[in-house]
Amino acid sequence: MKFQTLEEKKAYFAKVRRRNYAASLRLEGLDPAAGERKQTRVTSQSVWQVKA
Repeated sequence: MKFQTLEEKKAYFAKVRRRNYAASLRLEGLDPAAGERKQTRVTSQSVWQVKA
């Protein structure tokens, strides 16, 4: 089994943190940076429709 280095772990969590921040901006109805627009958009309204 290959162990991850500290730098690999930091890079992974930085990527996850950016992705989560962009998702929270989309949920609030704001446009994230252009580089983050590759992912599908989730709106607050669509979340409520799924829960209903």
